[in-house]
Amino acid sequence: MKTMRLVHFYLGVFFAPLILFFAFSGVLQVFKLHEAYREIPGSQGDWIAWFGQFHKEQAWIAPRVAPVSRPKAATEARGPRPMKWLVALMGASLMATTLLGLWIAFNYPRRKGGFFAAFGAGIVIPLALMASSANAQEYPTRPIKIVVPQATGSGADVVARMLAEKMTLELGQAVVVDNRPGANGIVASSLVAREPPDGYTLLQTSVSLVSFNPFIYKNMGFDPIKDFTFIAPIADASFVVVASIKSGIRSWTEFLARAKANPDGLTYGSAGAGNSTHLYAEMVARRAGVKLRHIPYKGSGPALLAIVAGEIDVMVVPTVVAAGQLTGDKLVPLAQSGDVRSPQLPNVPLLKELAPDVPPLPGWYALVGPAKMDAKVVQKLAAAVNHFLADPAVKAKLQGQFLEPIPGTPDSIQKRGESEAALWGGLIRQLGIQGD
Repeated sequence: MKTMRLVHFYLGVFFAPLILFFAFSGVLQVFKLHEAYREIPGSQGDWIAWFGQFHKEQAWIAPRVAPVSRPKAATEARGPRPMKWLVALMGASLMATTLLGLWIAFNYPRRKGGFFAAFGAGIVIPLALMASSANAQEYPTRPIKIVVPQATGSGADVVARMLAEKMTLELGQAVVVDNRPGANGIVASSLVAREPPDGYTLLQTSVSLVSFNPFIYKNMGFDPIKDFTFIAPIADASFVVVASIKSGIRSWTEFLARAKANPDGLTYGSAGAGNSTHLYAEMVARRAGVKLRHIPYKGSGPALLAIVAGEIDVMVVPTVVAAGQLTGDKLVPLAQSGDVRSPQLPNVPLLKELAPDVPPLPGWYALVGPAKMDAKVVQKLAAAVNHFLADPAVKAKLQGQFLEPIPGTPDSIQKRGESEAALWGGLIRQLGIQGD
């Protein structure tokens, strides 16, 4: 009797995990092949092509689809291959079912009970162990995507690609940039807000998206504070107040004297109504006690060409945008934002020295994700961003683009976004700016 029960037990113990092993391996193969195939340009969403590729490959565990190219250090940091932990998991499940099955085989009252009970244990215990192992797998286990609301080649895009390269090495998984320009950042923000909060789809947001847009656009479909998890600040862009050569203005003092003597006589350009170049110029004028006439353009490029040509008198512009004209003596720099003078503009005074009542002009970028992300995932991502900013080579490269690294915490950048929304939101309401 007991011998038969032992036979029944071992049939259940060994056959159940073996069946589960093959089933789990097949599922793992499908998901790995699809994940790799998604990285091939133009393949996303093409399920017919993917299914054909799946049948063509017929790989066992690791698909032969060309993977995303990764630096050697990132590849080495990826940890054990799936086959290794799968085999280890199956061994642990066999040990567990052996112990439980021995007890069941000798104590279950019915003759065939040993087989069925052991078979059931052989299924349930490995499944429980697999679920536990899957949950315990250390983040990240697959590529991470950073969505950028600006086009390829823009200043924001350059920052995101620098960050993605370093995070790939830090986290051991590919971090890719996905450019989604449109609607002043609303397209990209809306996309990320709807993603699962698993840490695999992130957004490089900015002060405009967090603190300006809610007051310009009535129906964005999301809240830039409540519908996101703040991860870490990245960098702060500087701005410079410039005057046209043809205006005759050569200093901040001359600018104020001319503006006060002729209210609405001087013109200022911007990259469009509601753009930071518009809001900052208006704030500077109001806090300095002068009135200027606004001339909006469709982007910073056309506005910059206009001031170089003398069509407008002054402008507040990102320093990196005007750098070429400043070094070529085509514009007159009157003041620069920030707490310290830029090494590239050592003779240009700080705005806070000339006009203490003017608040700092924010130009920060930050990394965020969908709402309700796991705290441990946020902590790991924030550490990766801060390590990126601590790299001397990265700091020098950012400062070369007139960007100041701003290492910090999720809480610090969220509070900054909220406080600046209160300040600049009030100005937007006063100006009556409404987006389309």
